[in-house]
Amino acid sequence: MRVFTLFICLLFFAPSAFAQKFSLLKRVFSARKAVEAPVKAPKVSLPKVAAVEVPVRPVKLPNVVPPHVWRAPVVSALTPEIKAVVPHYTSARTALISEVGKVHPAEAHIGASLLEAHNIFTGALIGSGFVVRSGSGRLYAVLSYHVVGGEGNMVHLRVFNEKGEYRDYDRLFVSAAGAFGINSPDSSIVELPLDAADFVKPLHLAKQSPKPGDKLAAWGSPYAVQGLARLDSLRLVNGEGLKLTMQSEHTPFKLDGFCGSPVLNEAGEVVGIIDGFNHDAYHYFAANARFTLPWLIGNYEQNMIPMLEYKLNGRTAFWVSSGESVGEVRLLNARGKVKEKVYLPGYPLPFDPAKLEALFPQAQAGDALELDILRHREVFRTVTVDIGRP
Repeated sequence: MRVFTLFICLLFFAPSAFAQKFSLLKRVFSARKAVEAPVKAPKVSLPKVAAVEVPVRPVKLPNVVPPHVWRAPVVSALTPEIKAVVPHYTSARTALISEVGKVHPAEAHIGASLLEAHNIFTGALIGSGFVVRSGSGRLYAVLSYHVVGGEGNMVHLRVFNEKGEYRDYDRLFVSAAGAFGINSPDSSIVELPLDAADFVKPLHLAKQSPKPGDKLAAWGSPYAVQGLARLDSLRLVNGEGLKLTMQSEHTPFKLDGFCGSPVLNEAGEVVGIIDGFNHDAYHYFAANARFTLPWLIGNYEQNMIPMLEYKLNGRTAFWVSSGESVGEVRLLNARGKVKEKVYLPGYPLPFDPAKLEALFPQAQAGDALELDILRHREVFRTVTVDIGRP
């Protein structure tokens, strides 16, 4: 009976199980793809490198000339009269310069007293300058504020010696600075490294201020000349306040790059620092060196910020600090309406910060002065001062 039952079960279930198994096997074998079995690479032992002693032969280096000293012309020989345009040696900029004649005995070492300011990125010439020594024995480069900027600005300077060689200092910083404009102390100073002492010869500050009619000369490095050039036949017109106004019989129509040049008296002493020109009036302007240099150097060596006082009718009106200058000055009536105005950074007439009232002699009691205070040429604040009665 059991055998019969088993036979009946196999008869009914075996065909379906076999069919399912056959279908499953068909699907598996039809979808199977060839698979590459990984092959293990045999281990390779590399031979050890034997230590070899390589003899070191001493190499004798040739004598190398320091790269910071090069030959350069000290004085450019130009035509005695203004007859031709002198081209720049690297660009199309041109200018006319008066003749460089025989060097005055008091200026014999002028080549070792002057310097040039160069762009810190391109190396292009951007201005002139000179070297002075303070009472403490420190050496300073003197330049124009509007060329090199204020305290902390990086500068690239080129100084000269008496042989006409020059040395570059490309990572110096402005030590102290005045402010922008021909009626401000438009000058900056840079303390020079100690090794400059055996290379340059500083100029001396004049013992007395020049008087109207005095003959003066200026040395510098205008763009139009490869080397140094002398501007002579200068005569002082006015020396009131912080500004020297000079005139020349032979005034070049373009002298870019000359700002920062020293103005010398007949004794070869510094009386001014060139900071602007008025080609229409044939005037040159210079910061008064007898005020500017002691003011900058003295404050710097005493760790003080240079401050400049402005007065109205003998009374203190306000103060400005390093980098600040007076811009536009407006005369207001009692109702606040503008009667007159002047832009002081380019004001060519005589001006003294201690005599603000001289700007508007016709001012009346009840009027007021409104002054824009610039910081690096931009308006920073405004000051209003009542004129009142003197």
